[in-house]
Formats: sequence, structure tokens, C-alpha cells
Amino acid sequence: MTALLGLLFSNLAVAAFNQYTESEIDLMWQVYKEQSPDISKQQTRERLYENQFLLKYAQKNMPELVERQASVGFSTHYHVMRYLDNLFIHQLNLTGKPATTGLEPFDKHWLKTNLGLYPLDGQYSDAQIKQFNDIKLDMFENPMTLYEFIAPLSMQTRFRLHQGDSELFKTEVLKHRQFLLHLKQADAVIQTQQISLPHLYSIAKGDILRPSIQSWLGVKGIMHVESPVLTRLENKVTDAEIQQYYQQHKERFHYLKSVKAHGGEFTDREAALAFKKQAETSSIQHALKQLNQPDIYAQYNNYLTREHK
Repeated sequence: MTALLGLLFSNLAVAAFNQYTESEIDLMWQVYKEQSPDISKQQTRERLYENQFLLKYAQKNMPELVERQASVGFSTHYHVMRYLDNLFIHQLNLTGKPATTGLEPFDKHWLKTNLGLYPLDGQYSDAQIKQFNDIKLDMFENPMTLYEFIAPLSMQTRFRLHQGDSELFKTEVLKHRQFLLHLKQADAVIQTQQISLPHLYSIAKGDILRPSIQSWLGVKGIMHVESPVLTRLENKVTDAEIQQYYQQHKERFHYLKSVKAHGGEFTDREAALAFKKQAETSSIQHALKQLNQPDIYAQYNNYLTREHK
């Protein structure tokens, strides 16, 4: 198990590779079809290789984003484990449950004693990291330190652990145990299917980071995320270039002087819904006539302009 984990999570395991096998593409095709039933195998193939390109670009140009998409969130590695565990369960039909034994000592008192006060800025000091690394957790097949266990967790989760939330701690332990169990079972299942665990790890990482990388590059918008690429390009554009572009593409900047409008006004929701249903099967004008309702835009000859408030 130690060798398997070492292979899967080492830097070499996610280094550049050239080809996904047909079995790997077929597996991910089934995964993607659950959300996009019309996606083709070729589109799946293209997405996987595009993700690979984006991930390689991010590893070179924004390694901090690859490590953790947001300082307050879970680490990328944590998200990858959840992604893969879900894949193992739903695509490989793994149903094994982790052992729930050996968790009794980790109660509220243990957490508050060993974690101490949560840092105000959410960042652990070198002394705290050393302290947590000195505490060995032996509840897994491969022992890890307390710091290795809590570092991937979100700021909110770690805060609750410092407050002594032992049930949350045990939940995270069982999640980790379940992933290790399914990882071992999956390795045995896919050995004869031309599916590589390191490839799956890289695929998961690419899928998870895809939206953030695209946003960073400015090719996709995400709320609360700014693109340094777009910002840099925007600062290079001069007023003269903007004016020149406008003159050359005026047709793209036109707006409608007026819109045709019909509508009704109702005092209760049921009447409005009845009108909406009838209008969808015929037209707004017909529905208004059938319900003997006045057209509220008739006073404007059924045309609205920017002057109408």
C-alpha cells in the first residue's frame, strides 16, 4: 500500500505523458455522460487532452493555484481524493466500508489539547507545524502526522477541529480510510483494464482545476476570480486603439431603438400563472383577449423605447 500511494502521489506519477488508453477514455466518457448525456467519445478525448494542456500550463505558471484554488478552501489533493473515491464507487462499483474502530481516543479534549488555539489569520506558524508533525496518527494503514492530516482541510474545517469537534474529525478520518480502501481495491480491479491510477489522478486533477485555470487565462468567467492575463492585456490597450476598433466595427455596437411589447397585470399569482400557461400555448395577445384583460402596453402603441420608464 505504501508503494502504491508513493507512486500515485509522487511528482513523477503526474509527470507528462503522451497518450490515454482507450479504456481510460471509455471510463471518463461514462463519467461525463452522467452530466452531459449527449457528449461524444471524441469530445471526451478532446476534453481530457485539453485538461492535460491546461494542467501543464498551470504547473509552470501558477503552481500556487495547482496546490490550492483558494486559501480558505480544501487543497487540490483533497478534492482529487474525493473525485477518485466517487469514481471508484460509481464506475467500478466498489462498496467496501472502512473500519470505524480505534477512534475513541480522539475526543474533544484530545483535539483541544493537541491543536491548541486556532491562529487568527488561519496560517500555522513554523512552531505549530513542527508541533503537529511530531504527533503521529496510527489509525491508517500508512501512518501520517497530524499536520499531514489537517493541512489539506479547509480553513472552516480546521477551525472547527480546534474548537474540539471530534465528530467532524472522525468523519474526515473515515473519509480518508474509505479512499485508501477503495484505492487498494481499484488497483486490483483495473490492472487488467489498461487503466493507470496515476493517469486517473492526473485526469481528476485536470477536471477539478479546469474552471480555475480557464478563469485565470481569461477564457472563462468565474465569480470573484480575476484574470491577470486579461488585466495585463487590458492595460496595454490605448484609447486610440479602442477608437480605431470602434470605427472598424460599428455594427457590433448598435442597440435597438425600440422593442415590441404586450403584457397583462394581475393582482394574484394564480391568475398570472393561468395567463402565462395560456400565452405559452398561443400568444400573449390571444391570452389577453381570452381572459378579457387589457394590454398594459397598448398606451404606447405596443412599442417601448429607452424613454419609457
